[in-house]
Parts: sequence; structure tokens; C-alpha cells
Amino acid sequence: MTMLLQFHDMDVTKMKLSEKIKKDDTPYTMKNGVIYFGDPNIGFVGDMYNLENPGYGVYHDPLN
Repeated sequence: MTMLLQFHDMDVTKMKLSEKIKKDDTPYTMKNGVIYFGDPNIGFVGDMYNLENPGYGVYHDPLN
């Protein structure tokens, strides 16, 4: 996304974009072998700043 916006002469960095993305802060938990995490239809799920922590992503709706 950053590369596309920069191609169109928009002054943006990936860090600026990451601050604006909605987030679902539902914590990563496991109960009875089932993993519970956030909903990527609500916002970014996981930690986008640290690869050591679980992360998933975000779908297109929260990016509007």
C-alpha cells in the first residue's frame, strides 16, 4: 500500500499507515485446543511491529 501511494506522489511511510489502521485488540488465547484471536473484519489482528508475537493481518473493510 505504501509503495502504491508513494508511486502516486503521496508522502506516506509504512509507519504512518500502521498508526491509522483500525485494530482488534482481542488477546491471543487458547482454550481446550481452540485458538481465539481477533477478527480481521474489525481491525488488524496481532502485532504488526514485532515478528516474535503472534500476528495475522487485516481484511479490506477496516482499511476504509
